[in-house]
Amino acid sequence: MFQLSGKRIFITGLAGFLGSHIADRCLAEGYRVSGCDNLTGGYLDNVPSGAVFHQIDCNDFALLAALMREVDMSIIVLPQPMRDSPYSVPIWSPATL
Repeated sequence: MFQLSGKRIFITGLAGFLGSHIADRCLAEGYRVSGCDNLTGGYLDNVPSGAVFHQIDCNDFALLAALMREVDMSIIVLPQPMRDSPYSVPIWSPATL
């Protein structure tokens, strides 16, 4: 069995819905949690009180690499594009037709 309690975990999208819930669970399991978010879709209020938060964009590779240097694991939560973003993809369902 793996001993994971006390391990350092880094979560991208920490202030978003998924990232914050993953962080809550990891903290409850005994992980030391840190992570980042650029707050374009997340909210500072979502960040669990036991987590170390860094407001950076994941496109800043040098800073991201420096923050992740001392972690044991990472969870990369990919963002959903904002509705009016040029990168957004329409979701088609019978309800929208």
